[in-house]
Amino acid sequence: MIDMKNDIKNYELIDGLIKKLKDIENDFMGSDTYAVGGVLENKFLYDRFVTIVNDNSKINKSNSFLNYIKINYITSIIIAVCRQVDKNSDSVSLINFLEEIYSNADKITKKWFVSQYKTLGEEYSKKDFEENFGSLTHVDPGIIYADIGKLLFYTKEIKKFRNKKVAHLDKNKKIKFDIDFNILYKAIDLIEEIIKKYQLLLTQSWTAKLLPEKILSFRNDGSNEEDIFCVPWKNCKDI
Repeated sequence: MIDMKNDIKNYELIDGLIKKLKDIENDFMGSDTYAVGGVLENKFLYDRFVTIVNDNSKINKSNSFLNYIKINYITSIIIAVCRQVDKNSDSVSLINFLEEIYSNADKITKKWFVSQYKTLGEEYSKKDFEENFGSLTHVDPGIIYADIGKLLFYTKEIKKFRNKKVAHLDKNKKIKFDIDFNILYKAIDLIEEIIKKYQLLLTQSWTAKLLPEKILSFRNDGSNEEDIFCVPWKNCKDI
């Protein structure tokens, strides 16, 4: 919890920001609490699925079922990424989170940040703050502004695609507009980096990756989720 003796005037602000960031992280990473979302978990599973398919020379890669999986994966990722740049006041989104921090940058001070470190010492914590959030006595709003700019830039084409192809049918059917995995994955990587960066600011903790390395659960009988690919899905005797 926030120490009332430090120079954070409104400890409820920090507490609220921590909760919002946790909600954003859970939504983006993947959680049973959320019916939609889980960008990182979905990305992991899809990439693993593609590897399994590509490694099997017996599978026809030009297949409507495989294309169906790809289209639905891309659609779900686009929707989830766009949720993070939703400026609706009711939305718990990364863009709203960053703008709230930007508006309150002077309340998140280096002194408070250093006071929250429990093990690494004052010099290390000061260095950590200055490398990530500037050399002012509080968070440099210019750094937050730059993060907002990068987030909007890397999601611009994704949002445009969502508006033209996913959420709406554009009346100008001659418009040729498509999106590729490079654009999607650059946005995903950036969002993950921003979440980790502000985790450091608010909780003084950092992780190399938000998603655990092993998310495919093992069962009591020793099997795991990928075993489904080892079992034929259809009785093909009559083919």
